[in-house]
Amino acid sequence: MFRNHLKLVMRKLCKERVYSFVNILGLTIGLTAFLLIGLYVRDELSFDKFHSRANDIYRLTNFNEVSTKRNTYTPPDFAEYIRQDAPEVESFVRIKTQGLNNLIATGESAFYTGGLIYSDANFFSFFDFNVLNGKPELVLASPKSVVLTESFAMKLFGRIDVVGEELTFNKTDKYQVLGVCADVPKNSSIQFDLVARGDDKTFENTFSKGYLAAATTFLMVPESADVANLESKINNGIRQKPDYFRVKGDVYYELGSLNDIRLYSNFEGDPLETNDAKVVFLFTGIGLVILLLAVINYINLVTAQSIKNFKEIGLRKVIGATRGQLVRYHLLESTVIAFISFVGSFAIAERIIPLFNSALNKQVSLNYLSSDFVIWTLVFGLLLGLLSGLYPAFFITRVSPLALLQKSATSVGSKGLFRKILVLFQFTVSAILIVTLVIMSSQMRYLDTQKLGFDKDNLISIPLYDNSLEVAELLKSELLKVPGVQSISTNDWRFGGGTSSDRFNNAYLKEVEPKPIVTESDMVQADRDFLKTMSLKVLYASKAYQEETLSEHQVIVNESLVKVFGWPENAVGQKVFQYGNISKEVVAVVKDFHTYSMKEEKAPLVIESFSYPFANNLLLRLNTNEAKESLAQMGKSYQSITDRPFEYYYVDDKIASYYKVENGQFKLFQAFSFLAMFISLLGLVALTIYIIEQRRKEVSIRKVLGATFQRLIFMLNKEYTILIVIAFLIATPVAYYAMQDWLAEFKYSVSISPLLFVGAFFGFLLLSWLVTLFPSLKVTNENPVDTLRNE
Repeated sequence: MFRNHLKLVMRKLCKERVYSFVNILGLTIGLTAFLLIGLYVRDELSFDKFHSRANDIYRLTNFNEVSTKRNTYTPPDFAEYIRQDAPEVESFVRIKTQGLNNLIATGESAFYTGGLIYSDANFFSFFDFNVLNGKPELVLASPKSVVLTESFAMKLFGRIDVVGEELTFNKTDKYQVLGVCADVPKNSSIQFDLVARGDDKTFENTFSKGYLAAATTFLMVPESADVANLESKINNGIRQKPDYFRVKGDVYYELGSLNDIRLYSNFEGDPLETNDAKVVFLFTGIGLVILLLAVINYINLVTAQSIKNFKEIGLRKVIGATRGQLVRYHLLESTVIAFISFVGSFAIAERIIPLFNSALNKQVSLNYLSSDFVIWTLVFGLLLGLLSGLYPAFFITRVSPLALLQKSATSVGSKGLFRKILVLFQFTVSAILIVTLVIMSSQMRYLDTQKLGFDKDNLISIPLYDNSLEVAELLKSELLKVPGVQSISTNDWRFGGGTSSDRFNNAYLKEVEPKPIVTESDMVQADRDFLKTMSLKVLYASKAYQEETLSEHQVIVNESLVKVFGWPENAVGQKVFQYGNISKEVVAVVKDFHTYSMKEEKAPLVIESFSYPFANNLLLRLNTNEAKESLAQMGKSYQSITDRPFEYYYVDDKIASYYKVENGQFKLFQAFSFLAMFISLLGLVALTIYIIEQRRKEVSIRKVLGATFQRLIFMLNKEYTILIVIAFLIATPVAYYAMQDWLAEFKYSVSISPLLFVGAFFGFLLLSWLVTLFPSLKVTNENPVDTLRNE
């Protein structure tokens, strides 16, 4: 019986090619999207799980109860105090990531990398990064030792057997390669190209020098230990021991599991690779919804098509087929279609994965010989086939043979309420996704076009890596001779990399009340050409101040700092104080400009002259018409003066990199939204076919009685038009509140206009009319005689 039913199913699929193709296409698309989202979610949930003791590793972070800021950096020596007084801590490891690109050189080659980290000797025994030669506990045991990843070793030497080779860091420090490790998995929060042994200076207590260094600290705490008690012990006693407690008294410490770093971190300036759990939940929901849409679409297509086969089913009942046999036949048909769709989705996903990985910086893969493929195609294929085929099977086989032979819509007795609910669900989901997509598109476009307070176009940043001011000025004078260079500024400003310090609006005297207002402000040290090169707008300036000069006792401030201190808009002549009650006079106020991404507010900012003999950046305004030739000539001057490979980046590219994750996720959401809409439109085709089949004779009778063409088209399309209206009425508040939460992540965002919802509604309505127009035209143009001949 099974073999006979299988032959009939295959014969039907071959005979009704269009019906079969549409059915399989809808399911395949839905399953492909579901599979890709499943791979994305699985990868996100797998972060850092490859460490054998991931459950025992905690990161030490801090919380400032005054500023309410949370960050991941702690004084490097604080872990030593914890280890002394908390025996439940087995060990600790500290890492310091280098913010600037570092020049790593061999005798024959040199490359910049941002993937250098310094760590304790136990880094590779604490974490389970795969060391390819030597023992993990020994590869960093020697001072000035370094471990390279395979790919970075190949980049430097063209081979991986490099143990014993010598490297030079930033033209000064000599390190010896004592190990090579496998490339860091993409699902690791800690990413690096090379790990160097940190010395005593790397992790020293620098408080006596007038500042505090910072490191990222991890503690190994066995599962049997009470982590809450350890955290309490750190905050109630240990934190008071270091000499820097008197200035860090507002800071309390927290312990976060390594397993939570990827999705549940919300820190300022986190050096590790993080994401947001809400994004993962969002894509999980989208994947399930798309799969559900595909199943609903299949059900609607099967039930719509079944009306054409009522006579066949009626004859089978008449000649003795039982309802159970007919149900099994239809379940087998749905299972076969689901199985073909599953195999197809696996094949399509495998070919899309390279683009998928590139867009989201992932490393997911599929394998036909893996258990994933077997479980995915066989187990879930069978389960989905049975579930999607249940309703059509019982719907078709429950009617009497006479009603089926008459092929009468009224005798079938269904008003299609369940089917309408399914289609309404499809439309509602599509409406939510469309509105959400339009809002996200508006926000991403806003980020791209929003004025930042400075002119980002044709602005180039050239890192200088601790060169002296004399070298910087020499390089500046040489680059100004290059054709196409409009202006250059020597400074320490980088987008996203502001340095902070506390500022007061009055001198700090203990006996004076009220206390002066204090704010943490970004600090930029720059030469006279900074305002010109950045194209900053000067709002107020003193008569004595000239843009060409800025003495060590003068500062330029932005609007935000003026507001924090409660000064009048023209704050020229006011005094800004810092620790030690050193005062500087405000000689100009500039319009706020963004130093960070638009997820953060514009911060108070102070621009002053250089207070140290180093400059680490050149900003250069370039004429685009001569960019290629200018950059080539600039590179020669840079290399001859600094004896380093020439490196530069466009500031607008740097700004775009801050939204790389959002852009990748947006593109993914965009693609899956279009797929969901496509599946919904397929469901609309099914609904139209069903309505037309039910009302074919009614249309013919109305034509005989004189109904116009326009009236017939309206009659056939009225039902789904009402469903679309209801869907958008449901979807509008849902999408609005959902996107309010997403937009809240940006300090500067678009406002949601009612016109946006209206436009999305009419756009989808127009598209749906276009989809259903052809089958509607076909039935309205039929000859009534042909339709009514058998009545």
